[in-house]
Amino acid sequence: MAAFAFIVILIVTSMSIQKSQDLIEQIESEYFQALELGHDLEKLAIQIRHTLNTAIVIDDEDMTIEADTMSTNFKSLIERGYQIGIVREIDLSGIEKTFNIFYTLGRQTTIDMIRNGLNEELYENVGRMNAEYDDLLIKLAEMTTKQKSDMTGAFQWARERQKKLRHVVRLSIFLSLASLVVFSVFTILSIIRPIRTLTGVTEAIAHGNLDQEIDYKSKDEMGRLADSFGKMQSSLKTHIADLETANNDLSHANSDLKAAQAQLVQSEKMASLGRLVAGVAHEFNNPIGAIQSSNSTLKTGISKLESHLITKDVTIQSDEKLSKIVMTIVNLQGVIEKGTHRVANIVKRMKSFARLDEADLQKADIHEIIEDTIAMVSHDHKPGVRIIRKFGEIPGIICYPAKLSQLCLQLIGNANKAVDENGEITLITSVASDFVILQVRDNGVGIPTNLLSKVFDPGFTGWGVGVGVGLGLAICYSIMEEHNGDISIASNPGIGTTVTVKIPMHVDVK
Repeated sequence: MAAFAFIVILIVTSMSIQKSQDLIEQIESEYFQALELGHDLEKLAIQIRHTLNTAIVIDDEDMTIEADTMSTNFKSLIERGYQIGIVREIDLSGIEKTFNIFYTLGRQTTIDMIRNGLNEELYENVGRMNAEYDDLLIKLAEMTTKQKSDMTGAFQWARERQKKLRHVVRLSIFLSLASLVVFSVFTILSIIRPIRTLTGVTEAIAHGNLDQEIDYKSKDEMGRLADSFGKMQSSLKTHIADLETANNDLSHANSDLKAAQAQLVQSEKMASLGRLVAGVAHEFNNPIGAIQSSNSTLKTGISKLESHLITKDVTIQSDEKLSKIVMTIVNLQGVIEKGTHRVANIVKRMKSFARLDEADLQKADIHEIIEDTIAMVSHDHKPGVRIIRKFGEIPGIICYPAKLSQLCLQLIGNANKAVDENGEITLITSVASDFVILQVRDNGVGIPTNLLSKVFDPGFTGWGVGVGVGLGLAICYSIMEEHNGDISIASNPGIGTTVTVKIPMHVDVK
């Protein structure tokens, strides 16, 4: 009787185990596919965004073809998701709709930016594209979270089923008497231990610990489940690492895009300034020429008057009233000559500074570039600020004169902001090996030590809200990269700041 009961219970138990095993394998298969689908969709979305941003940065419209291929793969994954049982319960149609809006808008915006450059309408489109992209990532994250939650619930359900099986085994103990006790105990121990192990690991994963390992080795059903669970855990870690790598790449691409945008905006501003200065200098040139010509005629007339008086046996000194008139005219002529010379020099500096839109390598005199810049910003200098020049013997250098003008304008302008009304700005030039060294030194407020590492970052400004946009030193750093040179900064709060620029004698085009 005990043997018969044992056989009956054994048959029932075997059937329950097989059913439980089938269910576990189904859970394992479907949830593994679902997790893999969710991570593949998220990875593709990040890669598409990265490809579109890269296309903008390197100005390559052909990269949209690569993005189109990724978009097709994304849609194929969505179609595959509809075939997975547990995924059908998730709103895949919402994810697909959000992706279509994001990709259509992102692709068109990318092409427009490459073809037409930046404009206000595109800024709005970029904002909409980013919002759709963020919404897409949120929906994908929600899908993955739901899958993880469902997976935990499924394993919990499996544990409950195993508990029922344990009750059946206990019943077999009573029916098969003492001969079945050992078998029952063995069955209980062989089932509970792996379930508890799997439960502990599942809870650890739910709390973000992916390094927790399953310490269970067996060739039975639970052993295979533990092995499959370990493979799924390893794959999940790999996918997360890939996502982190893709996110870092996207962050770097975003930084490069911001730097490129800053360079574009600043270059356009400087080009506009150059055209304005050139126009003003041109308008000044004609009246200055007329004044100089009239002054020369006046000087000649005074000389002829003196000669004429001598022929009449009259000297200017002999007639006090005539002497005063002539001396007044001579003094006024001298004043006019000095004034026109000064204005003509200013016009010359303005015309030289107006080369800001020149992009070719040229031979230039670094001292002329500095003097042109000083002339341009002299009106903005604080009263009492002294500019001290300590120029060495510097030969002509092959460089981008417009870019160096832009650099000098920024560095001298920063120094002027840093000093008070009785401050000093010292400009030092020298030669070291194959480099020209330019130092701009001021005795102003200085820069706090904790901010020195950030001064070349786009967007950093030490002048407060509403004063500049934080692009100056970032642009200077970019200019030095174009010249294969170097720029560094040293500062002591309350003492002053020194910016050192190393410019190669000859710039090689990369």
